[in-house]
Amino acid sequence: MTESDIVNPSIPTEDALITEALEDLNPDIVVRSPTPENRTVVEGSPDEVKASTELEKTVNKQVKEHFDEPFQNSQSIDKPAEISKNSIEKSIKLTSEALVEESLEESDSVNKDSIETIETSLTDDSSHPSLPVKPQLVVATSHDTESHDHFETDAVSPHDFPQASFTASASASTPDIILNYAPSISETRDNLDRESITSLPASRRHKNRSPSIALSISSTSSGQKTVSSMVFIQSALELISKSKEAKRTPALENATKKALDQLARSELPTPNVLFEPFRLACLGSDNTLKVRALDCIAKLLSFSYLEDPIPRASDLEDGITPPPVAPIIDRAIDTVCDCFNSEGTDPKVELQVIKALMAAVLNDEVVAHGATLLKAIRQTYNIFILSHSNPNQTIAQATLTQMVNVVFERVKNIIKINQTTNIAVGIISDKTRSRNASVSTTSASAPGSPVLGSKPSQEKLTLQHFKADNIKDDDRVQEANSGVGRDESDLFVKDAFLVFRAMCKLSIKDLESDNVDMKSHAMRSKLLSMHLIHTMLRANMSVFLSKDVVIRSTTSTEQTSFINAVRLYICLTLSRNAASVVPAIFEISAEIFWLLISNLRSQFKKEIEVFFNEIYFYITDMRSSSPHQKQYFLSVIQRLCNDPRALVEIYLNYDCDHTAMTNIYEKIIDYLVRLAVTPVHLTQLQHQQFLELKGKPIAVYNLSLPPALSIQNLNLNSHNPDILSFPVEQALKVTALESLVAVLRSLLTWSQKGITATSASLNSSAAASIMSSTSSLSSLSSDGKPLSSDDPTAFENLKLKKTALNEGIKLFNFKPKRGIESLISGGFIKSNTPEDIAEFLLTCDGLDKAVIGEYLGEGDPTNIAIMHTFVNLMDVNNMNFVDALRRLLQAFRLPGEAQKIDRFMLKFAERYVSLNPGVFANADAGYVLAYSVIMLNTDLHSPQVKVRMQPIDFIRNNKGINDNADLPEEFLLKIYDEILNNEIKLKSEQHEALVSGANNFTPAPSGFGAAFGIGNRDLNREAYLQASREMSNKTEQVFKNLSKGGKDSNVFYTASHFEHVRPMFEFVWMSFLAGLSGPLQETDEPEIVKLSLEGIRYAIRIVCLFDIELARVSFVSMLAKFTSLQKLNEMKLKNVQAIKVLLDVALTEGNALKSSWKDILTVVSHLERFQLIISGISAGSIPDLNKASVSYFKQFTQGRSSQADSNLTFLPEVASESRTREIVDGIEKIFIQSSLLTGSAIVDFVKALTQVSNEEIASSAESEQPRTFSLQKMVEVSYYNMGRIRVEWSNIWAVMGESFNQVGCHPNTNVSFFALDSLRQLSMRFFDIEELPHFKFQKDFLKPFEYVMEHNDHVTVKDMVLQILQQMILSNGSKIKSGWKAMFNVFMLAARDTHASIIISAFNLAEKVHNQFLPEVIAQDSFPTMVDCLSALAQNQKYQQTSLHAVELLKATIFKVHELIYKNKDTNNELCLSIDDPLTKFWMPVLSCFHDITMNGEDLEVRSRAQTYLFETLIQYGERFDVEFWDTICNQLLFPTFTILKSKSEMIKYSNQDDTSVWLSTTMIQALRNMTALFGHYFSVLERMLDGFLTLLHDCVCQENDTISRIGSSCLQQLIVQNMTSLTDEHWHKIVGGISRLFQENTAHELFTSCNANMPDDENLQDNEPPVQTTTINPENQKVFRTIIVKSVLQLLMIETVDTLFSDENIYLHIPPCELLAIAEVLRGSYHLSHTFNSDNHRRLQLWKAGFMKQMPNLHKQEINSALTYLKIMFHVYNDPNSVTLEQHYQIGELVIPLCLEIFESYLFLDETQQQRFINIKQPVVVSILNGYVAFPRDDFVAQAGVFYGLILRLFDRDITAPELRLAMKRVLTRINEAVLNDALAKR
Repeated sequence: MTESDIVNPSIPTEDALITEALEDLNPDIVVRSPTPENRTVVEGSPDEVKASTELEKTVNKQVKEHFDEPFQNSQSIDKPAEISKNSIEKSIKLTSEALVEESLEESDSVNKDSIETIETSLTDDSSHPSLPVKPQLVVATSHDTESHDHFETDAVSPHDFPQASFTASASASTPDIILNYAPSISETRDNLDRESITSLPASRRHKNRSPSIALSISSTSSGQKTVSSMVFIQSALELISKSKEAKRTPALENATKKALDQLARSELPTPNVLFEPFRLACLGSDNTLKVRALDCIAKLLSFSYLEDPIPRASDLEDGITPPPVAPIIDRAIDTVCDCFNSEGTDPKVELQVIKALMAAVLNDEVVAHGATLLKAIRQTYNIFILSHSNPNQTIAQATLTQMVNVVFERVKNIIKINQTTNIAVGIISDKTRSRNASVSTTSASAPGSPVLGSKPSQEKLTLQHFKADNIKDDDRVQEANSGVGRDESDLFVKDAFLVFRAMCKLSIKDLESDNVDMKSHAMRSKLLSMHLIHTMLRANMSVFLSKDVVIRSTTSTEQTSFINAVRLYICLTLSRNAASVVPAIFEISAEIFWLLISNLRSQFKKEIEVFFNEIYFYITDMRSSSPHQKQYFLSVIQRLCNDPRALVEIYLNYDCDHTAMTNIYEKIIDYLVRLAVTPVHLTQLQHQQFLELKGKPIAVYNLSLPPALSIQNLNLNSHNPDILSFPVEQALKVTALESLVAVLRSLLTWSQKGITATSASLNSSAAASIMSSTSSLSSLSSDGKPLSSDDPTAFENLKLKKTALNEGIKLFNFKPKRGIESLISGGFIKSNTPEDIAEFLLTCDGLDKAVIGEYLGEGDPTNIAIMHTFVNLMDVNNMNFVDALRRLLQAFRLPGEAQKIDRFMLKFAERYVSLNPGVFANADAGYVLAYSVIMLNTDLHSPQVKVRMQPIDFIRNNKGINDNADLPEEFLLKIYDEILNNEIKLKSEQHEALVSGANNFTPAPSGFGAAFGIGNRDLNREAYLQASREMSNKTEQVFKNLSKGGKDSNVFYTASHFEHVRPMFEFVWMSFLAGLSGPLQETDEPEIVKLSLEGIRYAIRIVCLFDIELARVSFVSMLAKFTSLQKLNEMKLKNVQAIKVLLDVALTEGNALKSSWKDILTVVSHLERFQLIISGISAGSIPDLNKASVSYFKQFTQGRSSQADSNLTFLPEVASESRTREIVDGIEKIFIQSSLLTGSAIVDFVKALTQVSNEEIASSAESEQPRTFSLQKMVEVSYYNMGRIRVEWSNIWAVMGESFNQVGCHPNTNVSFFALDSLRQLSMRFFDIEELPHFKFQKDFLKPFEYVMEHNDHVTVKDMVLQILQQMILSNGSKIKSGWKAMFNVFMLAARDTHASIIISAFNLAEKVHNQFLPEVIAQDSFPTMVDCLSALAQNQKYQQTSLHAVELLKATIFKVHELIYKNKDTNNELCLSIDDPLTKFWMPVLSCFHDITMNGEDLEVRSRAQTYLFETLIQYGERFDVEFWDTICNQLLFPTFTILKSKSEMIKYSNQDDTSVWLSTTMIQALRNMTALFGHYFSVLERMLDGFLTLLHDCVCQENDTISRIGSSCLQQLIVQNMTSLTDEHWHKIVGGISRLFQENTAHELFTSCNANMPDDENLQDNEPPVQTTTINPENQKVFRTIIVKSVLQLLMIETVDTLFSDENIYLHIPPCELLAIAEVLRGSYHLSHTFNSDNHRRLQLWKAGFMKQMPNLHKQEINSALTYLKIMFHVYNDPNSVTLEQHYQIGELVIPLCLEIFESYLFLDETQQQRFINIKQPVVVSILNGYVAFPRDDFVAQAGVFYGLILRLFDRDITAPELRLAMKRVLTRINEAVLNDALAKR
């Protein structure tokens, strides 16, 4: 006998408790279906009908008594009525309405978004039935006793079945029974207000009642005495004492007498004395006594009377220990339970047993714990299973539900007490804090359960852990039995755990057979246990979620959270039942699974993934799974889709977790899309049936109400949900579509609430509540630690990383080597070392094991190294050989090539022998045996092998392999048997094959089976059953091996950011698009159309919210196309609904539509066309927007329109719906509400509107009535957006203006006119908006007029532009500001036109503005633009008169401007004072215009007049210009006039050479002269520009045009002569330098360097005898020759200029001598070059021979002129002693006299006979020399007299006929005579 037996002998041992109560192996429970032989038949009997009527009356009356005053008017029932099914139904009928209301409240409460909400809803008074008010036990007076002598207990009392509420009627014909029960909240709150008994240990549960109080008689407020409950006890005892059973049983008689004696003395009997006669009565065989005794025991239990007495104080003081006695409550429950004897028990006894057990369990003062509690629940469970009475079954089920609820309600009370204490105290003491800390940090008692506050275990679940869990749990049973614990709250938690575990173990028992018998014991047991599990989870979620609910161990400090303690049992329950073929079981399993998802997903993260992957996703893919299974699972998915938080967290914790096997969120979406797009063909009848059944629930049981599981109710409720009158695909399709819409709705809800919370800057606690109210999730992970942050960026990176990993795995499965490279580069494999690669191949999920085998089996050294490392990673230590080989071959699929197998087996043998020494003699033995086992496995299990290997063959094959010795025969036989019974093959492939086998096509049955359609169904069911077993087994194995390792493996992330929605949608938006568009296209069903459009609306809102460009474009364009407005013949009502949705999208999402506005506005345009057609306008006159080509339009209008009209038909309802107020207003709102769009959105809107407008116009290009709907809307949009700020308006008008530009230039003038008129309207409106200074908005909105004027060639259009501007000027001239510039630009463009009317109109407008608004123009800085306009008008090519008027207007402008600038200064004119820098703003524009006209004017007179006015203005007003402004004028206006002189590019603007010559010879010459005059007039100011002017003159002189050259030289001479008195030495230096540069640049040095032709010398060749010219002209030489000629001519011109210049004696007076000598020097150089060339006959001949000239070239003229000019200057200076110094005088003489002598000698050298022409040429020089010599000073003359006298004498040898020479000679001789001879005579 064990110690426990001594302490508590009446309680079963631990093993018995486990085997009987928890394992359901009680021998009393015979699991078999009831038969007619052992079943009591009560249906339909006359007594039943009578009893039913009486019972209904009795129940109604007793219920009233029960809730008013307990036991007030109880009636005795002599004979208990037999209770039938109908009577129970009638009694239950009263509560149907209350139950429905309660179930709805309970269902709603589960969907709250916080644990607190769940607790509140579950403890609300209206949500649960109340416990009966506990009566007070009193002893009756004699009067009371006498009045109830003959009272007999009733079979059904008011205390038996307490209910929440009762109603007078019920609507349900067969109502469900109330099974959920919880204690009253009022009672719970009362207990919280006082010192609760539940906080005391079992040894202290004594109330210490006072006998005086116990014996008192209670009275009502009216003074009427109540009937004491003890009357019932006394009457029962008297009945027992008079019974035959008492007479036969002395013990019973004595016990009864003892109790009656104490009652007779008005004493309160002790519990044992009062309980003993009832216990003995229950042991008897009299059922009547049993019923009465059980009834009394129930009352005693209800009154908490059966309570153990308190040990006497004297005994405790004396140290006397009382003998161990079982608690009376335990003995009472044992007594009650023993009254039920399996199926043969009387129904009345069963009912009283239920009543007594319920009273015991529901009692909160004397509480049953542990095994006692389990025994009471077990016996009630047995009655439900084994009873033949349907009412008793129903009552037992209800009682069980109440018991379970009460057990958990006690735990919830603990949670509330803790919460109340924390609120009341506020500050937790150190002791309490320490205790709470220990609760959260100590380790769990179960190895498989995580410890609160500790790190997750790194181990995997195994069978050993499972067994250990059982052992620990059983320890807790013993703790509960003995009542040992820290306090009673621990016992309550353990009770809840034991009850929950017991139900789970009952639920995982297998059914008797594959045939479904809903009335079988096993089926009803499973249904009830699973229902109770579901009830416990749903109604008590706060218990499972609370971190304060822990199970403490009494033997250690270990503690386990409640959820971790029950985790494995929940998983086993689901794994065994989730794939059940029974609809009811499948439903309850799915509901439990939904509770895990909706409320416990953070605690069941890995488990949920396993259920999805291993069971539910397989069911969805199996063709053999039932329609009901698919429908019901889809309904669970639908609920998930409606939970925003759950949906987001599923994505975060599975799709973004690389350790998760499957992307659950993506897979769900793909599954829904697959169902939604599945084509389904329904007949009309099937469709009607589907609509009728659609609103009805698909569940076999409505789990919001407790299911009725009695046999008869199962009979009534039995129906097959898999039999449908329509294809199940239709139901799946609609539900899937609803789910897709729900997903989008949830994503949108989450994102919108998140954005709202973010924008409101909520704190973290408030931000955590942004989820929908349908979710309730703890914020803790499965280990109780706070969840990590869900940073959106980090999770997006995780998702991308996981996607990359999946891509790498796919690549590996396709090409292993490339896949490995990709995985290494992506960082998924740490490095390319064999260790890292092998570890990845061994641990990564998703890799194809066949590919792994092929990759590792390759003969490449790298692959071999990886394979060796791969095998070394496997721990086969202390494993038998076959198990080790099996483990190896589970990691990959063995390749078929022998060499690869050989390499694997070699390495395996080496690994196995090294870890298991002593098994084989060497590794060779292991290698051979491994190979042999592989061959044996193939031989025994391959279907291709006909003759199987026998054991003897296997032994023979392995002879002598162990180092020439044999392996033990037993060892080999054991291997053979193991391979024979258990094939070595991949478990994954085995599972896949078995599950996929359920999808294999089953041949259709024939004959009778085919006729009734049963053959195929049975085969499918058989295949599914086999597959479901495999799924369950694999799921269990996964749970047992589920990894707890990895620090982050069990971390559950709670969603708190709305940004997660973006990647969630981005990754699956294409699936959404397919899933929503497919049904929309296929069907016309209003519901499906509505759902699809709703989903599209949600999708568009999401993409707009997160700006997902491609998705937005796709969804909006798809919706736009679905409107079918392009094909009016095909339009249906669903297309009109799409239009409404599109309009709604435009109104709600306008700020984010961007480019998608184009699709929407295109639809609006199509819709407007459709409405016009509906109103009666011919379709031919309204071209289709999609057919915008001109060629089509021509065909369309040439006879096809009538045909189109006749073929264009549409449904009347479509036409009517398209013109509804909703659509019409929606269209208008789009444009009206454009003013509400953001700055960027309105730009996108306008861009789209302009594009549609252009397409409309293009579609009606040749029509007289073009489509201008969108163009008109553009104008309206402009009106609506007038109030926008200028920055936004500028962006809008940049788009609109460009559109008006294009439309205004359209070839169709009607279009252009409409555009211009629209522009006019807008402009008039814009002018009403005041424009601030320095802004240019008016200019911007008038720019389209410029564009139209420039690019439109129609005269009428241009004329309309001018008319519009004229109207603006007349009506809004005072409001125009920056718009003046745009107007003048239009006038400028008009001036370039070729039509007189346009030019004249433009000039008239410009003149009007000039005359009337000049001050306003100046104030708006538009004066430069105005004068540019006048300049353009002056330069028009056709009309001289207008040009001259424009020039005159410019001249008049000068006067007006001068008046404004200077004349008004004295009067302080406001306009004048506001002018800054008038020279630049006013003078410069006017002068520039004159210059522009001068340079570019077509007409000579216009150019001349403009130039004249230019210089007149400069001369007249130049005194007001400062020096800097003069510099600007010169550099920008004057000097550029002559740019043509040195830039040939400037000549291009002239059409031909004649135009150039004309301009040069007229305008430029005039300008040069005016320029010279201007310099002379303002030389003092313009002297700074002398260099520039000299350069200009230099360019003029150097021109090939002789006229220009001469004018240039003339101007140079004029410049010097006019300003010689003002010229300084510096000026002279610059002028002389310029002259010298001209001489140097025009010196023809090329005469001596070019055309060096070989020619024989001919010294005798004379000029008049040239040889015959025989050479041709070379083009290159021709260019050189031209240069030589030009230079020679210009050299002569310069010589002539100098000669003319120094003919003025005043020049000599002002020019510095040094500069004079410099000029003389260049003349001397010119003379020497010409003289040298003239003397070189050979060179001259060469040039002539080269074709330089037709005659011998010479420079005689240059030589003579340069000599004459040189001598004239030098003689003038030499002969004027005052002009130079004496030294300079001598220097001049040294230069001049030798030159004169040289020239004289060369003259005398000429032959008169042959060179007479040259003599005549040089004769003037000789004359000049003689005249100059005559003027020499006396001393110089005398000094040279001898030389010249001799030269003159030589002249006499010639024939001198020239009078000039003769006169010169005479003068010289006369002077010689006077100066020399006279002096000589005088000396004598």
